Amino acid sequence: MDVTITLSGFAELAAGLRELPDKVSRTILSRAVSAGALVIQQEMTKNAQGMKDTGTLARSIYRKYIRELSGPETKVFFVAPRQGKQYQKMGKKKISKDAFYARWVEYGHFSRPPGTHLNKNGLVRANKIGRKSNRGGVGNAALEDQVRSGAVKWVPAHPFMRPAFDVKKNAAIDAMGQVLGAGIAAAARAGLHK
Repeated sequence: MDVTITLSGFAELAAGLRELPDKVSRTILSRAVSAGALVIQQEMTKNAQGMKDTGTLARSIYRKYIRELSGPETKVFFVAPRQGKQYQKMGKKKISKDAFYARWVEYGHFSRPPGTHLNKNGLVRANKIGRKSNRGGVGNAALEDQVRSGAVKWVPAHPFMRPAFDVKKNAAIDAMGQVLGAGIAAAARAGLHK
């Protein structure tokens, strides 16, 4: 889920940033956007802790500055769960922060019984469906039979990302405004003007 926040009503703060040297204004802007992203990150982590099984989902949520998408007047931060093998054993204690299943939790999914996998054609490959099952590929009819029999079930969504944004977007904007105001005031007191 990509979300872009464009601040409006910050005309005085934007004018104050333009009065500062470029390096100082970029630093203040980056700190402000980071503060807003932190508010969203904390709420997302709180939501994920509410559905705690192992704690991996809550531990996986990170906030990162994306230099490639940022510019002098644009700062981009990602707030999302970590996903991938490189996050499976992190730190001295080798704790997993790989929440590869985060989208399944957010949007819901079908569960498959143990031993069934999809082959490269998207058909169910049955390893242990029955004694006489062929090892090649079982068509989608077998999956439909499993859904009807109750072996495959729909697991409902438990959103934690979107509600975090919906609930805390105004608090994030307030946090950004406070950091911008404080940064501009501190730079003005230090006499940093163009």
